[in-house]
Formats: sequence, C-alpha cells, structure tokens
Amino acid sequence: MQQRTRELAPVLPRLVEAAEQALHGAEATLTNATAAGAGRTIDMGGEAWEIFQSSQYAHIRIRRNGKERDLSLEEDNAFWTWALAPIPFT
Repeated sequence: MQQRTRELAPVLPRLVEAAEQALHGAEATLTNATAAGAGRTIDMGGEAWEIFQSSQYAHIRIRRNGKERDLSLEEDNAFWTWALAPIPFT
C-alpha cells in the first residue's frame, strides 16, 4: 500500500487540476443555461442545445438531436468529484 501511494503521488496534482477544471466548466455551463432560460438555445462546443426545465426537481436540462443532458446533475457530480479529490500537500 505504501509503495502504491509513492507511485501515485506524482499524478495527484493533475487529478486535482482535472477535477477543478471539470467543476468550473460544469458551473459555467449551468450558469449560462440558467441565464438564457427555458426555450432558448446555448452553444456548447459549436453545437446548439435547446434548454428545457425538467418538471422533476426543477433541474436544468438540455437536448439536441434526441440526446438529453441534465446540467444540474452534471454540476452536482462535478462538485462532489472535486470535493472528494485529495488535496496535494507541498
């Protein structure tokens, strides 16, 4: 176990950075969708997604070509991934 910890310690800062980037991206997307409002579209990666609000739990959802995404859930998952990522000590 100690050997495994020594081997993985160098990649820890990259793990924390990836979790932070995912959280900031999810927060920004949810904020943009919330500000635009239901019935509008937002651009994500060069694609237009229609915003609608799920009746269940008032989640902000988007859809495009039959594919749906729950931005509220994505932001929540990104937060908990970030919150549970170990903080590297320098």
